[in-house]
Amino acid sequence: RILRSAAQIAATAGYGNLTRSQILEQSQVSVESFDELFESTEQCFLDALDLLGVEALACAAKASANAEDAFGAVRQGIAAMLVHVAGNRVLQRVAFVEIFAVGPAGIQRRERLLRRFTELFLRTLPESQRPSELIAEAIVGAIWTILHHFVTRGAARQLPALAEQLSYVALAPTI
Repeated sequence: RILRSAAQIAATAGYGNLTRSQILEQSQVSVESFDELFESTEQCFLDALDLLGVEALACAAKASANAEDAFGAVRQGIAAMLVHVAGNRVLQRVAFVEIFAVGPAGIQRRERLLRRFTELFLRTLPESQRPSELIAEAIVGAIWTILHHFVTRGAARQLPALAEQLSYVALAPTI
């Protein structure tokens, strides 16, 4: 509840307006409970980003697991992630906009999230068709940049229509 409240408040009012008292009020938890779990409002926000990121990652991984082959797994994972991002306004604001308001700690947490997506992408492909880690990071970075472009321009609802193009971006270097 605490993490979801922090994410919701930041998505609505902005990270700069996020306070511990708002989080406590919305999540209906005590000061003691909050203080046992988090050193600061910033840590709470960053952990909320982690939660949102893990949910998006799980969505992509679950969709990938149902594919008949590796290329289909990549395509299905990307398609599921696009639908997930397009339908989650809190994730859009927190992961693509408000994360930068945190400063260096936010950038580091964002990089950690992108590493997780890179690891999933690499695990999805057979070893003989995996690109180098550098190429995989570039692929994930390119896709994330395209998502960022659509989210920050208020066009996130269009993301699912990009599944084929972004699958091509992901798979072209491996074929």
